[in-house]
Amino acid sequence: MFIWALNKNGKKVNINHYHDSIEAKLDGPFRDTADLGLSLVPVFSDQRKRHFRIHRDINVSSGSGDGMSMEHFIAQKVFEKRFRSQESLWVKYHKYEYSKCPTVKVDLKQHYDECIIEQSIQGFRADLLLRDSKGSAPDIMVEVWYTHRCEPEKIKSGLPIIEFKIRSFDDINEIIRNWGLIESDISKNQYKVRFFNFRNGRNCFPWAENGDDDSSYVPISKR
Repeated sequence: MFIWALNKNGKKVNINHYHDSIEAKLDGPFRDTADLGLSLVPVFSDQRKRHFRIHRDINVSSGSGDGMSMEHFIAQKVFEKRFRSQESLWVKYHKYEYSKCPTVKVDLKQHYDECIIEQSIQGFRADLLLRDSKGSAPDIMVEVWYTHRCEPEKIKSGLPIIEFKIRSFDDINEIIRNWGLIESDISKNQYKVRFFNFRNGRNCFPWAENGDDDSSYVPISKR
């Protein structure tokens, strides 16, 4: 569900700003805040929380996986647009497999120039794939956790994976912040952002001094 939208004047508004549907409709038409071209309509119901819903149908199977939820589809589009339109995409992850340790901070846009939705790699299907067209950096899979988390087989493959969890449309902008993605504390089971196979020297990242082992990673800051 969308809680926020842009009104007819381009102002960001919350659905709870309005007393009833009549007042809300006078402030429309509405569109999504991520500038994805979605037309939204206010919904006031005794059965559900107030929200904005998508007005026109979108074929989420077009360019995406069959049966994909709208939340999952929108998350892919938002991330791809964020990567394409911004100069930087910062990520910060733990250097080791425990929470209280140094972290590594990297601008992925300095090493990757392609973000592809629903791309196959080594027999797996990535929600999004970050790729360096020059081949200097290993491909990174970006996975959206909405109805289910990343498959164990993908994680065991050794491919670098960034997974972020969403529960609603508004979580998308919260997770994909203006500057990037921060790994959640590894000790917490209900994490929002997790990095797999970025440690233990399993992949040769260009921002490491060398790709031999963990000691190659330079700690940027401490939590």
